[in-house]
Amino acid sequence: MDMEQLYNYLPRELVTFVLVTLFSLLIGLSQRRISLKREGETTLFGTDRTFTFIGILGYLLYILDPTDMRLFMGGGAVLGVLLGLNYYVKQSQFHVFGVTTIIIALITYCMAPIVATQPSWFYVMVIVTVLLLTELKHTFTEFADYAGEIPCYQWYHIAYVAEQEPDS
Repeated sequence: MDMEQLYNYLPRELVTFVLVTLFSLLIGLSQRRISLKREGETTLFGTDRTFTFIGILGYLLYILDPTDMRLFMGGGAVLGVLLGLNYYVKQSQFHVFGVTTIIIALITYCMAPIVATQPSWFYVMVIVTVLLLTELKHTFTEFADYAGEIPCYQWYHIAYVAEQEPDS
């Protein structure tokens, strides 16, 4: 059953609300799992409930004015200011400079118009990409550490050899 058939049985707003809520909760649960790895960190922005509420807020402000989106943009601006203040405090007091959680929160806020206006393959792709990039941070860090151990002249050699190989 595709989404259009589901809309024949359930109101579009209900389906969109449930999807936005579930996607926001998934993102929040992913953030919770990552934060549990960082035991004792006092700079945590939020996890499952916070991200779920951010998604619901985005949904509510979107459906109240879906054509002009003034409320949605205003809410996004307020959320951006609050996240910016959170980042400033983390940077100045704890010397933590990562903005990944803030970007993920803003993407979560934008889920409502994405789910409401885009095809299902697109918003599923966005969620899967966010979750994959979030979960693969450790892998990226290990690769960067490994790549940093290789001298620059070897990287040039690797690139040169790859460029010289004939296409099959």
